[in-house]
Amino acid sequence: MRKQLTLLPVTLLMIALAAVAFFANQSTIHADDDHGDYRFTSTNLNIGSGAVSGIIDPSDILFDVDYFSFQALRGVKYSFVLDEITVVDANISIINSISRGNNNSPEQEITVTGGQKTVTWVARTTDTYYVEVAGTINNFDGSFYLGDYTLTGFEDTRFVDRHSDESTGATQISAGNIYQGAVSPWSNQPSLINTVDGGDDADFFSFQAQRGVKYTVEIDLGTSEGVEIAIHTGLAGLEKTNDGIGSTLSWISPKNSTYYVAVNGTTRVRDSSGTYAIKLNAETSLLDQHSQTVTGATVVSFGNAHQGSISPADDLDYFSFPAQRGARYNLDVTLGSVDGVALTITNTSGTSLASNGGVGTNLEWLSPANGTFLAVISASTQVPNVIGTYSLNLSSDNTLQDHHGDFPGIASVLSFGNAHPGAVSPKTDRDYFSFLAERGVNYSVALELITANGAVISIENSSEDTLSSTNGLGTGLGWTAASTGLFYVVVSHSPQATVGIGSYALTVSANTSLEDRHLDTASAGTPLSFGTVYQGAISPKSDLDFFTFPTQRGVEYLLDLTYGSATAVSLEVNSVGGSADTGARNFGETNIVTWTAPDTATYFVKVSASAKAAEPTGTYSLKVTPDTTLQDRHSDTPTEGTTIGFGNAIAGAISPSSDYDYFLFLADKDVSYTVDVTPGTVAGVRFSLENAAAEFSTSNFGLEQSLEWKAPEAGWYTLAVSASGRVINPTGTYLITINRQGDTRPETPKVIDPVTDPVEVPLPGITGPIGTALMLESRVSPLGSIVRVPVTFNQGESITSLGFTLNYDPDSLRVLNVERGSRLTEESFTYDTDTLGEVRFGFASTEGTTPGGTAAVIEFQVVGTAGAVSSITLSDALVNHNTSGPLTMQLVGADFKVGPRMLGDADGDSHITALDALQVLRMASNLQKVDPALDVNNDGKITIDDARIILNMARPS
Repeated sequence: MRKQLTLLPVTLLMIALAAVAFFANQSTIHADDDHGDYRFTSTNLNIGSGAVSGIIDPSDILFDVDYFSFQALRGVKYSFVLDEITVVDANISIINSISRGNNNSPEQEITVTGGQKTVTWVARTTDTYYVEVAGTINNFDGSFYLGDYTLTGFEDTRFVDRHSDESTGATQISAGNIYQGAVSPWSNQPSLINTVDGGDDADFFSFQAQRGVKYTVEIDLGTSEGVEIAIHTGLAGLEKTNDGIGSTLSWISPKNSTYYVAVNGTTRVRDSSGTYAIKLNAETSLLDQHSQTVTGATVVSFGNAHQGSISPADDLDYFSFPAQRGARYNLDVTLGSVDGVALTITNTSGTSLASNGGVGTNLEWLSPANGTFLAVISASTQVPNVIGTYSLNLSSDNTLQDHHGDFPGIASVLSFGNAHPGAVSPKTDRDYFSFLAERGVNYSVALELITANGAVISIENSSEDTLSSTNGLGTGLGWTAASTGLFYVVVSHSPQATVGIGSYALTVSANTSLEDRHLDTASAGTPLSFGTVYQGAISPKSDLDFFTFPTQRGVEYLLDLTYGSATAVSLEVNSVGGSADTGARNFGETNIVTWTAPDTATYFVKVSASAKAAEPTGTYSLKVTPDTTLQDRHSDTPTEGTTIGFGNAIAGAISPSSDYDYFLFLADKDVSYTVDVTPGTVAGVRFSLENAAAEFSTSNFGLEQSLEWKAPEAGWYTLAVSASGRVINPTGTYLITINRQGDTRPETPKVIDPVTDPVEVPLPGITGPIGTALMLESRVSPLGSIVRVPVTFNQGESITSLGFTLNYDPDSLRVLNVERGSRLTEESFTYDTDTLGEVRFGFASTEGTTPGGTAAVIEFQVVGTAGAVSSITLSDALVNHNTSGPLTMQLVGADFKVGPRMLGDADGDSHITALDALQVLRMASNLQKVDPALDVNNDGKITIDDARIILNMARPS
């Protein structure tokens, strides 16, 4: 039989019974007791050394009580076996140590089997305890049971308490090792806690935890049916417990510190007392390897994987990296055991700049500035499992790095014609490029978009004022510098672009043909040399180009403009402070201005934009040629007149129309004199004679070319020659001769007549072609006139299409117009006159099958100097034909001479033909530009009468 002993000590009962017996039998004397009746006289019992004999013998107080002492260890399970040898019945119990009182020690169990009683008990404290063996009363007759017995003590050291019940003195353990332990004692009696009897067992183990590491406590149950596992801090704070369920406990350390594992019994099983084995496992892959703050952040190596883990859940892993403004950085996380992470970019102040919100494993970010930034990895709020490992790879796209300054002071210097790579990144980026602009030069800005699909291009001055902009539309910008100075091209983000962040290449080119080569004031104008071509440009539109040149009174100057990219310019010639009467201008239209200098002085030429031009800005060239035949050789002052001798012809010129030429000669009284004037280029002059002292004067009144008179007195006479009001052109050259009556009149010098037949200066001969040919005819025409040069076919009936180039001397001729010839179709006829000295004809189809006809007619203006001879040639001919065999085609050139044409020669071929009369008829009908030189009847205009006269001249005599 097994039963739990009562809490009432048997000793007290026995004492009471003994007292009754004592007073009833006072005369009886007993032998000495073999074991002490009190604890302080107890017999020491060696546990495990075998049985100790004892006798329950008569006693003066009821019955005998034997005490045995033993040293108990907390947690050890002790068993004491009482063999009742001769004694019929005896009691056995465990008594507390002296210091703990006189009570039975709690939690004893007794088992009765036949004549043997066994007491089992677990020591709750380490101390000296006592076994009490006492006799009992026979309930039938009231006698005492006496006799022999043996007592044997056993101990089960498996349950010895090896580990401290408090964190102080806890057993230090290491991960991976196995430690033995036992829950003993365990009674689940809260009333024993903090009493002299001692509370239930709790085993404390200490270990050094690292932040983020996942620790798992494994309990291998031995004889214990179950335990409670708990993690404690150093201040007895509970971190986590399994609440007695299961035999493992997993926990992640929130910091580097010493923590404690507490193992104790649980009410969830019948009996927790017993042995166990404990093992601590550490999952170091979750070790927090990276700092939680900016200070100590792990420095990132671009392109390399950085291992890390989110552990515990509030873990923050900081990584630092140097960033360049505008560069794109990509945070790429490969998930290990964690289900997801939150990615954040912050500055060193902790301000969040970008985040993935815990969704996904990538974060792309553009750096707004140069500096150190931080990638922060933390637990994602979007996934259930936030604890686990990951791998971080940080890469950068340096193509978006900001290579150019955001302000004029740190702008990149442009090199014209070279591509400058750059990138708009971030959106606030402004890339400044500086360049030194020259006034009037046109600058072309071209942007090649690479990864961006749009950008804003602007031109700014040094005050950051925007002068021109694309406003995000297009990739090119043209701008003409209004002044010389430092300017900036600015490339910035376009709100119009779908991909505004990206790379580009910027190229700026300068059209130096528009460079302002000539200053804007007359006082600083470019000095001109006669006959030299000067290149210039009107750019910007407000540009003024000044030139200066010295003039001679009466000289006629030809100001010849050749247009390049400008379609027209405005030209004015005058003196500083001069009036409209002293100068001339083209009113922005014609390219030829003839002007006669009213005096000998320095004049300026002002070239500006034409209000009538389709393209007012552009290039041009200017050449000034003087006609010195009109130079004023004779004084306008009577007293300084030229002394003239009799019989000698003196050349002169009326130019300008206000010009007076004075001559002085000494005449004899009553002698007759004749004044003969032979006009040169002037149609007629007015001359008069005067002697103020003799009150004599006479004149031709601008009508006759000869005047006879008789000197009334001897003395000096003044001859004044001036413009005639009775002729159309009052300016020009003349010869004047004074003859005295009775003198032998010398032969008047011959004067080259401007309309003399040019046969006297024969042109180079041209051999006529034999076979198929494309031909030109030689021409003669004076300066300023218009000459038409046809390109004709010879035996060209088999030609089906052709193209060719006509070459001419641009110093002698300027193209005014090109007309389609009779043999080429209108829809295929094209030409190009952009290159000086060339007229290029595109490939055109022919029509008709006649052997002759024209391919084209080119209308030139004569700009060369008098007497100049130049060639006109054909080249680069491409011909298609319908002949069965090969076709050989000759190209026949011609010559052109700047000189006077014969009277009535309209086309300058030195022959009077019906074609000349036809051209004059077209002029009279306003179908062709009028040429005043063809006014053969000198009536001051071109009429049908002039055409009729020329037709008569063309008929054979």
